Amino acid sequence: MSNTTALFSLECQIAQERDGFQDAVRFLRGWAPPKFPGDTLTVFRTNTSAATDIVTNAAVRPVMISVNSPATATTDAWLNLFNTSSASVTLGGLPKATDVFKVPYTKSTTVVLYTQDGDRYNAALSMAVTTSPHGGTAADATNAPVITILYG
Repeated sequence: MSNTTALFSLECQIAQERDGFQDAVRFLRGWAPPKFPGDTLTVFRTNTSAATDIVTNAAVRPVMISVNSPATATTDAWLNLFNTSSASVTLGGLPKATDVFKVPYTKSTTVVLYTQDGDRYNAALSMAVTTSPHGGTAADATNAPVITILYG
């Protein structure tokens, strides 16, 4: 996917998103292409309550993460990102999540990652939505957020 296509895909999603998603996408339109030459940006979207879900088995650098909790959610959830494939993850055990983001119920959270640290996810990128930070229990389907990750 080219950078232009990835960013256009996010711009098309703006109308359905809440909170800071719109501002983040507008910001990335000007910031991301110079930082990611060679059309390396990819959009990954999922609605998951699975224990772990693989994003990619390659080294990547996440640029934006948006987590949209459904209106039916009854409790907070936690998005755990791992620097490994999903087959290697034991929730509540090892490896520990590299990054953890709170998903307040019925709200959305959008984060733009400015890091230049290319080693942060040097093996792979997988994720789990749990009931607590670094938790051992996957969130149930009622609390499963829609997750959008832009990475390069």
